Amino acid sequence: MKALSHMRIPNDDSWLALALDSDKDKVPQLHAISARLRVRYPQYDRIIQRYTVRPANSIFKNGDDFGPEKELLNHFYNSAPANLGAELSRRRNNNDLSECPYCGYPEKPNTLDHFIPESDWPEFSIYPDNLVPQCIYCARIKSKRYYSDDERRCFFIHPFYSALLEGTRFVIQLSLRRIEPDTVTVIGDPTFTVPPDTSEENRRRIKLHIDSLRIAERIREYCWQEHNNLKNFIEKGNQTHNPVNVDGYCRAQRDSALVAVGMAERINEPDYPHWASAYYVALIRNTAVMDYYKSLVVAPPATSIAPVARATANVPL
Repeated sequence: MKALSHMRIPNDDSWLALALDSDKDKVPQLHAISARLRVRYPQYDRIIQRYTVRPANSIFKNGDDFGPEKELLNHFYNSAPANLGAELSRRRNNNDLSECPYCGYPEKPNTLDHFIPESDWPEFSIYPDNLVPQCIYCARIKSKRYYSDDERRCFFIHPFYSALLEGTRFVIQLSLRRIEPDTVTVIGDPTFTVPPDTSEENRRRIKLHIDSLRIAERIREYCWQEHNNLKNFIEKGNQTHNPVNVDGYCRAQRDSALVAVGMAERINEPDYPHWASAYYVALIRNTAVMDYYKSLVVAPPATSIAPVARATANVPL
């Protein structure tokens, strides 16, 4: 997980300006509400900072119903004009991230999340600070949720506004489990660490974020998938008589993961900032699990050496 304070530009209406400067046929309607949006944008910081308070209804909501502004603003996000679309694409695809800032999933995030859901607060549909790079798995789980009535606080931590997630690290313990007489699997059990000076209030916020995104459950699934990937890789090597060097493969994966998070020289840390680094460090440290994978490797069959045929020259009659 990662803090993204460098992406935050308070009260930035530049994306609104790009939409207004386009030739889309709905620009006049957007001009008509642009002053209201520019008044609303500076209130965003206060909403995020007051995470224990449910935000007031959208300025475009009348009782239980939304006015036409919601559809209009969603249109400019979903069918963005070229210049605005380029900014959205840059944040979605060219964000220089190697893991999801919300959960630590060890791949480049490939979607954008409206931190304050545009379904309930459409005024923030194209507000830059409300659009956060996110993996597709977090997007599906977070969806339109924002405020927990049970916890009386926002479900999630905004990585533009807080470094709490970056200070949260992963530890994975691996163990072998026999699930059938002839089938063994590897179970990953994740735990989370925070800096020792983290307050109880912030610990509560972090735990709600982790639980709301089902991160522990998803890490277990990730470990199971990595287990199957390695088993399949070993099996393919056996079938092609090209046995896998389990030690070499796992160390290469570990080193790649550590390079991705800037920890190439810090292999012996107690915890790690994303799942792959935590998983492969745990795997290499677990002798029993490594020995299990090595036991799956089949040496290629020995080949006999055929005698070398010698050419004979014709002799004269």
